[in-house]
Amino acid sequence: MRNEIYATLDHKLSPDDESKHDKCPRGENSWCIFNDGVETDERRIKFSERSLTDNAKVARSSVKSSRVTYRNSTLSTPSIFYLRSTFGEQQR
Repeated sequence: MRNEIYATLDHKLSPDDESKHDKCPRGENSWCIFNDGVETDERRIKFSERSLTDNAKVARSSVKSSRVTYRNSTLSTPSIFYLRSTFGEQQR
């Protein structure tokens, strides 16, 4: 019972940029849309990778890594703290 309560609490308090869905149930009948989407995407990716050529797989992984690199380079820690302190204080 305790795990279910913490799963619900983490699920509801999870911001978009920081996933806290580890305790949420998995599978097709899960009430957690995040985990259901992750599993659906994994199945879709496995299915689509079977039909890709080796060159297409290399290109896909290169695009993925460049997106992650770009995303990490555009996020700066001071701006995140600024946004949290500025907008977080107004809501309280």
